[in-house]
Amino acid sequence: RAAAYDFESGGLYYNILDADAKTVEVTNINGTEREKVEGYNGELVIPASVANGGVVYQVKQIGKYAFYNSDIESLVIENGVESIQNASFYWCFSLKQVSFPSSLRSIGSIAFWNCSSLQNIVLPEGFTTLSDQVFGYCYNVKSIELPSTLTSIGFSAFVGMESVTKIISRITEP
Repeated sequence: RAAAYDFESGGLYYNILDADAKTVEVTNINGTEREKVEGYNGELVIPASVANGGVVYQVKQIGKYAFYNSDIESLVIENGVESIQNASFYWCFSLKQVSFPSSLRSIGSIAFWNCSSLQNIVLPEGFTTLSDQVFGYCYNVKSIELPSTLTSIGFSAFVGMESVTKIISRITEP
């Protein structure tokens, strides 16, 4: 079976998005959707850049199903990552906290679906797009902060959130 990724570095797997621009995405080691991604627990840091074969690549996105059903508890995404694709952290039941970078612009559908341990969501200024059901059934989230730059909130983006007690919205235009 051929590798489902272009290279590995520091325990993460990458696909080259644009060789000339030297950009990559973090990808799913399995190369398939809906297969538990093993080997990740505790804190996960997604770096802004990664070297491979003497070339330094900028990490621009986290790919579809990249950490599907993994045991991550804490997620730090370094500045430079611009998007989180569909279902990237789907069913990460242990995920308690996420630190989003100021470079982040969009999060795809069901990216954090049923991350039932997640406590707070703070989206950075500059962020623009929440897709459908992004944080669906993250039922332990207590607070949500939305930036003034948010221009699109997808269908049922926050469905099933039963514990929210505080929403801060900096959006001035409806």
